[in-house]
Amino acid sequence: MYARILMLCVCLLAESRAVAGGISIHRMISGDRILELAETTQLTSRPDGEVAGAWISPNGRYVAYLTRQTDRSLVCVVRSSGGRPTVLMGSQQKPSAQVAGSPSSDEWKPAVGTGFRSGIAWSPDSSQIAFPARHVVTSQESTLEESYLVVLTTAGLRRACIPLPKGFILQCLLCWEPGARRIAAVFTSSQVPLWDERTETRVLVFDLSSGSVKTVFSQTGDVVELHGWSKDGRALRYRVGDGKDVQLRESYLDGRDDRIIAEHYVPRAESPDGTLQLVYAPGISVENCFTGEVTRVFESRPGNILGWVPNSNMFVYERQEVVQDAAKRRSRTLNTLWLAVPEDHAFNHMCIALDSIPHQVPTWSQDCLRMAYVCEGRACVAELAWVVLSIQDKLDAGIPLSEEEEKAALVNNGKRIATGLAMYKADWYGRLPACATFTQDVLPYVRDKNVFFRPGTEQPIFQCFPVDPGRVQSLANTPVGVLDAGYGWQVVVYLDAHVQVVRKQ
Repeated sequence: MYARILMLCVCLLAESRAVAGGISIHRMISGDRILELAETTQLTSRPDGEVAGAWISPNGRYVAYLTRQTDRSLVCVVRSSGGRPTVLMGSQQKPSAQVAGSPSSDEWKPAVGTGFRSGIAWSPDSSQIAFPARHVVTSQESTLEESYLVVLTTAGLRRACIPLPKGFILQCLLCWEPGARRIAAVFTSSQVPLWDERTETRVLVFDLSSGSVKTVFSQTGDVVELHGWSKDGRALRYRVGDGKDVQLRESYLDGRDDRIIAEHYVPRAESPDGTLQLVYAPGISVENCFTGEVTRVFESRPGNILGWVPNSNMFVYERQEVVQDAAKRRSRTLNTLWLAVPEDHAFNHMCIALDSIPHQVPTWSQDCLRMAYVCEGRACVAELAWVVLSIQDKLDAGIPLSEEEEKAALVNNGKRIATGLAMYKADWYGRLPACATFTQDVLPYVRDKNVFFRPGTEQPIFQCFPVDPGRVQSLANTPVGVLDAGYGWQVVVYLDAHVQVVRKQ
């Protein structure tokens, strides 16, 4: 499927303006390495049903997904490398009973959403998944429906099945405690609209070992959002309020009283480790929350920001791209996913998916090298890989070179100048160009004026030495010019076409 989409995307119109220098749209520079899209794997096909959401495990080995078929919804899990999926939960019908009043159907229905309010949550060790589900028992006289928090292993073994509070609906993704013993969630009363001042909101913690449920916070009329667990799993943080009047609170599960951490907390687009935050005007910048240092990433907002990846080194955004066939007779608008690093250079972003569901946040493995997403109703995994960053890659991106890298670049430029000079001599019967016209005489042979400049700049640093061919005693010991970048060394080009780094006297 990936290759087919690439054939359709003959002309990424917006990208022709955003990327220069020939680097692929599926590569970007991060630090001293290149991150590239190595492979895309389609995990499901049309007969498997319409996939509505995909969630990759923290270790990157499995993908759980929700697929909707004509008469039922299924929660399945499959290896991220592909293969036969395992159905963990579906609508399993039992044969109708002939005795009056006995159950005629007994089914489990996954109550999994695909946005921010619900979804499949993997345990930190990737051994279990949790999601809400409804158990429906229909008899000839009545229908009984109960909601549960279901926790299963990747093989489908049930680890927990805890009743959910009646009259309430789940309002966020389930949040596992680091030790995988408890799960936190926010629920709101289902009888009143979410924005109504009469809405009751509860922060609940489910204990998987005992099956108990503890209400750590309850309030009417306020919006409550989970902030996350402490690293030791002893405290749970959440935000209470809306607009400017927001509290950041912390509840302890060992009997201590709750406390307010910040009275007028301002929610920010923080990275998972809390060190960076996105600044949206003007353009997109990243601010260090501790030092205040700001790095400009984009001059203008590129699209809809979907959030940070788990390692806090990159963030994901989506934007619309118009593609056309070669004849420009047909066009199509695709929703594309992009990855960006908080670095100020030309290649700080890359395309990681060409046709994804709009506004759906992709999920990442903990090492951020695998991403699960949904494309045209199919579950897909994008696999990334690190590549060594070359000097030319840095020059293309406008990243300053180290002294050693600049030395290597100048040695290479010196060799090209020496080769061009040798070709000039061969064409002109051994004659050397005059110093005043050396650059313009040799340029047609080297075909790149940048060899005479300091790498990555427009600063000319080649100095020609006048040479009298009649007085040359040794070609190997006769310099014809130097490349001097201002260090304690120079790159010397000799008449016999060899190049040497020489320390300044």
